[in-house]
Amino acid sequence: MKATKALTKILAIISIFTIIIIAYILCYDLDYDTTKSLRLISLSALTIIGILGSIMLFTQKEKPKSKKIYATLIFLLGIAAFASLILIFIRGGLVPGNQRVASPFILIYGSVYGFLFMLYPIEVIRPGWLNIKRGIMLFSPIVIFLASTMLFIHLGWIQKSGYETFDNLTQNLLSLNFILRILILLYPIGCLMITLFFRKSYNHWIDNNYSSIQQFSINWLDYYIMGYFVIICSYIYVVTFGNSTSPIVHGFLFILFSLAFYTKVMNQSNPYPEDFFKDSITADCEDEETKDTASESRFISQLPAYKEIVDTFLIENENFRNKDLKLLDLTDVLPLNRSYLSRVFNVGYGVSFNEVVNKIRIEAAEAELRKDSKTSIADISELCGFSSQSVFSRTFLKYNGITPSTYRKENSIASN
Repeated sequence: MKATKALTKILAIISIFTIIIIAYILCYDLDYDTTKSLRLISLSALTIIGILGSIMLFTQKEKPKSKKIYATLIFLLGIAAFASLILIFIRGGLVPGNQRVASPFILIYGSVYGFLFMLYPIEVIRPGWLNIKRGIMLFSPIVIFLASTMLFIHLGWIQKSGYETFDNLTQNLLSLNFILRILILLYPIGCLMITLFFRKSYNHWIDNNYSSIQQFSINWLDYYIMGYFVIICSYIYVVTFGNSTSPIVHGFLFILFSLAFYTKVMNQSNPYPEDFFKDSITADCEDEETKDTASESRFISQLPAYKEIVDTFLIENENFRNKDLKLLDLTDVLPLNRSYLSRVFNVGYGVSFNEVVNKIRIEAAEAELRKDSKTSIADISELCGFSSQSVFSRTFLKYNGITPSTYRKENSIASN
């Protein structure tokens, strides 16, 4: 299964890059009028997406810091696109085709936006960790690369614009001119890849704290990085080999990227409390309370009693039917903090909070299915606390190896 998913992602990446390459080839020799029309369309779309999209995000009732960051980013994107539209009308047209787009200004513009768009996933995965000091720390390598590039251009050590021909580019792949451009634009991808190292702790956190975890799925991060990488590679082409038609393809890629993740941001749910990582980027890997020998012995001795209280709360009181059930809901019956509540399940039951609750829900669903009643699968799913029928079917298949409908049919036949 994992191999199939990995192969699918690889084929998707190859297909995307193939389509982009074809698009760049087709757009390379466009006439002036077509270039202008497409450029105006892409800039207009980015203006609308950026300004209206940010307004919709800012007017939402619940606005975590990560959502504010993304809203600010697309607003700035919209303003930049609008400014480009104004410049086109002031000039009376596009920049002449013989003027290279790979100027120092374009390089600075792209590197700054590349940096800004990596901030959103960092804030989602590690809410509260980003602040002004840490932001400056992350941005400092880009400043160094940019300053070095501007200095070398001023000294005449590297050229100001991109390469005139592809052959000229391939002959200078190891040149300082090319390497600096690559480092400036690839650095944000390196920072973004760091977020992948926190995938395990992120998933571990939601397993230990939530009974329904689908709304916190981190699969979007893979696609964000993939899309981000495509955008950066496109921009590398623009600042090394592009002409005046190159921003057209790049602009439409940016439109697709913004639209694809705008929906995700609008419906964003974060499992961590706001500013949870303010003091440490690994706060979810650290216990909230220091476990000395005495407190640990007391916890272990009380564990059977804690489990009995948990069973009563979940099964007898039927709180497992609450699809929004969280670990901290148990503080109503157990005088423990989050860390020790989590250990009641990991130590006492040997599995996470999510696993315990899902097992109880599946057992309740099996009982409903064995009744061979006319109750629909969707109704049983809702009755047993699952967030949707699809989630119920996947979970049931995971525990029993068959679908709920097949289970009902087999048990109905067996009872007859």
